[in-house]
Amino acid sequence: MKTRIVKCNINYESWQMQCCGDPIHVGQVVNLSCIKDKPYTCACGIDIDFDEEHHDRVPNCFIRGKVKRIRSVFVDRFAGTGRHIDNPDNTFSIIDVQYIDGWECPDCYGNRKGDDASFYIITLEDAVECMLDSYDPYPMYQGLYVKMEPDDDSNNIFWDDGGSEMGTIDELTIYKDEKSRNIDLTDYSWHHDLVEWHEFYQRNIHDGYKNINNTEWLKWWSKGWGLAKEIRKLLPKDVEMDYGHSSQSVQVLYGEDLNTTSFRISFPKHMQNRINEGLFIPYAYVDLEKDDDENNNYMFELNGFEHDIHPDDRVMLGVLGRSQYQTGTVIQCNADELLIRTDWPLDISESYSIELIV
Repeated sequence: MKTRIVKCNINYESWQMQCCGDPIHVGQVVNLSCIKDKPYTCACGIDIDFDEEHHDRVPNCFIRGKVKRIRSVFVDRFAGTGRHIDNPDNTFSIIDVQYIDGWECPDCYGNRKGDDASFYIITLEDAVECMLDSYDPYPMYQGLYVKMEPDDDSNNIFWDDGGSEMGTIDELTIYKDEKSRNIDLTDYSWHHDLVEWHEFYQRNIHDGYKNINNTEWLKWWSKGWGLAKEIRKLLPKDVEMDYGHSSQSVQVLYGEDLNTTSFRISFPKHMQNRINEGLFIPYAYVDLEKDDDENNNYMFELNGFEHDIHPDDRVMLGVLGRSQYQTGTVIQCNADELLIRTDWPLDISESYSIELIV
């Protein structure tokens, strides 16, 4: 269920952003996983509607909206125990800032440099709340799911449904019915390509999606897609394999006939959350009467899918069922159409998925 919200305040604990959160600045459109309980007034006197959460507790909603205001909250004096935000005996300092990344910038905080904020209060306006009746972050069963995703600082590239390592660039372990089976990947002719694929990611991790215009990055993504198909042939038929990266979409490979290169492509269960959020459109096609391919401007018809994608958003376009990807910038949007300026010309005869780059 989706609800429009004129304005709301979200408590975002600084340690969560320090661990693996993305920087946020005023004026940006953000997507946050949250806990929604009853609204409350925190100990420093500010009304809170949601608590951001992507670690300890299971979120029950997603919020997308434009950042109107950011306040960094420092606990200057601790009193007793309990969460910092709940204890009225603590002494707080609140500073309005334009940007947060978990590590307080001396230019923003003056003599507070070196201190870490205890939490941030982010005010969103023109927001959308997507409530989930149930949210299962691990929707697959142990041993029936393999995800192929590179790691920043190790050779691990395979993961199970709980995020635990299942294998490296050299070996993949499949678990089923409390038994395990190892697959030696070094025996295959494409193993060298797998090593190069992983090494490229580690060399360029600091650029990540911020450098997604780079043609080499898209070649890397497509190369991994081809490798995922090869690895899928080695797995039992009832094992689901996802290929993806970070918070972007993953596509699922089901082998119709494991002795061929034929695969059925779909999206895993947890991708339904991104469809519900309006951040992923699984099927769209170019309106041939409205495209302007000379300037790489294409009008996509959305086939009734609701979306919360805005002008200036960066999106990734995937040719359905093929290892071809494209990126672009949203120029205009309405309920039924998105005008996207792509970085390179498109094949207008294809159908595309459209996904927000986060």
